[in-house]
Amino acid sequence: MPELTCSGCGEATDLHGRPGEAGIRITCGACGHEWDRDARHRCATCGGDDIVTRPATLTAFSRGSQLSVLGWHDVPLCGACDHDELTRSTRCGGPLAADYRSAALYPRPAPASS
Repeated sequence: MPELTCSGCGEATDLHGRPGEAGIRITCGACGHEWDRDARHRCATCGGDDIVTRPATLTAFSRGSQLSVLGWHDVPLCGACDHDELTRSTRCGGPLAADYRSAALYPRPAPASS
């Protein structure tokens, strides 16, 4: 995910957030600069904000090779970068593939140019 840094001094660790009118109000502990963080989720690959969530299973091997479903969690998907997996999960009405890594969460390398 993109790192949050202060535009005033570049600080990345001494940042504090609190609910504000326009989302989350961030204050830099190093220089005192304040700004509103954009509340929209953005894709880590393309930066787009066409983000939807789909369920994914939380699994564990409970007995040897027996795979058990422990629960569900919502995974953000980008409408453009995760299009194929989004279409597949919507079409079948099931969860995301167990090994799928969302482009909205994990940046993908740019395609190599010819």
